[in-house]
Amino acid sequence: MKKLFNEMYGLVINDGEKSALHNLCVKYNIPITYPELFSDSTEYNLWGINNDGIGLLGTFMMNKLPKDKIIHGVKELELYIQSKAN
Repeated sequence: MKKLFNEMYGLVINDGEKSALHNLCVKYNIPITYPELFSDSTEYNLWGINNDGIGLLGTFMMNKLPKDKIIHGVKELELYIQSKAN
């Protein structure tokens, strides 16, 4: 996998985007740290993503990230990945 995330990024997704996020991880070979997060019915909105993979991120850590390291939504994440993959 090409190094897409040189540091930690926060990801905020809306309810109902978890399946699309999973599909994006599979499409771009992003390691899924805890696969069970995608198989339960809970809507998780705050995620962290870096070159090691994707997982949940709490509000405290999200607030500590610089604003330019927060991605809003699966579509914005895919645009970011596409810009780095080229």
